[in-house]
Amino acid sequence: MKAIRFHEIGKADVLRIDDVPTPMPKPGEVLIKTAYAGVNFADIGFRDGKLKVQSLPFCPGLEGSGTVDAIGAGVTTCKPGDSVLAFKLRGSYAEYFIAQQDAVFAVPGGMKMEEAATVGQIFMTAWSSLAIRGKLQRGQTALIHSAGNGVGIAAVQIAKHLGAKVIATASSPAKLQLAKSFGADELINYAQVDFAPETMRLTNNRGVDLTLDGVGGESVAKGIKCLADEGRMVLLGFSSGDPWVHFHVLDLVRGLSILFGSAGLFQLPRSEYAKVIDLFKTGAFKPVPVTVFPMTEAAAAHRYLEERKGVGKIAIKITP
Repeated sequence: MKAIRFHEIGKADVLRIDDVPTPMPKPGEVLIKTAYAGVNFADIGFRDGKLKVQSLPFCPGLEGSGTVDAIGAGVTTCKPGDSVLAFKLRGSYAEYFIAQQDAVFAVPGGMKMEEAATVGQIFMTAWSSLAIRGKLQRGQTALIHSAGNGVGIAAVQIAKHLGAKVIATASSPAKLQLAKSFGADELINYAQVDFAPETMRLTNNRGVDLTLDGVGGESVAKGIKCLADEGRMVLLGFSSGDPWVHFHVLDLVRGLSILFGSAGLFQLPRSEYAKVIDLFKTGAFKPVPVTVFPMTEAAAAHRYLEERKGVGKIAIKITP
């Protein structure tokens, strides 16, 4: 089979298409013939060395959609021929990939396959961050950063579903309007105004109950000061490239909590994931917009994400 891999750490141009053996499913595993692979910042992190890989060459891809080709012993959640989405995996930038059965779900009716390839990571991460780790409650207020990207749009929908008010930040009017179309109540263009004082103004100087931040660095330090008493800061990563956060320890005396949201993605039971998938079936959640690149343009897909040119999510079309 063909797989997109990199043989050295570097810029997007290190991605190349190789011929590799097709994997075989072990007990509890599912072999999926790939339709689309979702593209995430973590893929870039592996490629440019910010995140460690076990060995080189390495095939990125945390999620994807396709058709079940074969199942390992003991698999009961799907059967060959099923159209599925899968996440919490490695190596979906290939014509076939392996997923654990607990992270494989039937594609909800009406959902396109490119959409199915991109909902797993962002919606499960946002659900874990807001509902599980952040314990966001009805009547509370959430500050969602980067609300025009995939996880941001997912988080806006989830926060509204939980009954919270949403203050969304983004760097362009187009991204802010997209966040608004998915339910955001207040909008802040952080490229034009400082989000911290604007957030305090919008909350009558009370602050927010929860902030979801995947930017890192100064954004986190400023965001801590925007939290109401007993507020929660939920971190997803550092897309700014700055993993360091500088704040005074006395900023925490108001009972504030700093949590890492993505960790919960690997600890939730299948039943928790199923809740989220079921909300797509009822129409409570909608997939985010998807920009598709062909398999031969994987490097362009990575650059597109790195340069934050688009809105929503990016997928690589694997099947011709």
